[in-house]
Amino acid sequence: MLFTPNLRPSLRLAFRARFLSFSLWLAIALAIAVPLAANFSGRQPATVGLDVGLSLIRLALPVLTVLLLQELVCREFDRKLFLVTLTYPRPRHHFLLGRVAAIGVLLAGLLLILAVLLAGLVTWISSDYAQTTPHAL
Repeated sequence: MLFTPNLRPSLRLAFRARFLSFSLWLAIALAIAVPLAANFSGRQPATVGLDVGLSLIRLALPVLTVLLLQELVCREFDRKLFLVTLTYPRPRHHFLLGRVAAIGVLLAGLLLILAVLLAGLVTWISSDYAQTTPHAL
């Protein structure tokens, strides 16, 4: 694509902004919250674990989106890095498209990892207790 030269520096900036540490803490929070909610619930444990996990993902990913967008676009202007970035002979909209594409790639990867983790946790929780209506992943 045309904006891919801006994708790689955007990914580097996101990793420099501690995207991996936030993602790791989010996965740890998911791995702790789901079994605790399932074990201390009065209802069917797998369903409660799935609900809590999906709610945690639905709350955390938009927050992470805003933080990444603020880091990759707004702080670039605060640090005056755009003066170097925009001197390359590329159209200006490729700069923003590269940043948005980097955010999309990072969040899609994180969502995939969290979904696999949640599916594994719910499968592990449901192995102990047979529900009358099984959850549908």
